[in-house]
Amino acid sequence: MEHNKKGNVGVFLSGIAVAAAIGGYFLFGSKNARKNRQKVEDGIEDAKADVMNKLKKIKRLSRDKYYEIVDEVMNKYSKLKKIGTEKAEELRDELKERWEEIEKEAEEDEEEK
Repeated sequence: MEHNKKGNVGVFLSGIAVAAAIGGYFLFGSKNARKNRQKVEDGIEDAKADVMNKLKKIKRLSRDKYYEIVDEVMNKYSKLKKIGTEKAEELRDELKERWEEIEKEAEEDEEEK
């Protein structure tokens, strides 16, 4: 049984290596690489805009609600070919790391009202 688990890990890691190689070719090696990178960048900007639009509709923002919105939007964008799962996960992590900055901005906006 232990041997089977190690075999599965090896297959999984091989799959990741193949996916990374394909992604690298898609973004840097193919004749359409520049266009492909632009599509990914456009998709990332679209995802960030979706998060911001949803945040504007929230009256009282909490960390949990912010994370919920980020997860919802990134789940949607991870399924699109524009971004893909790996970039969506990176962006999800980046947005969640910015919670304190978002919270501070929300508090400042509230004080101005």
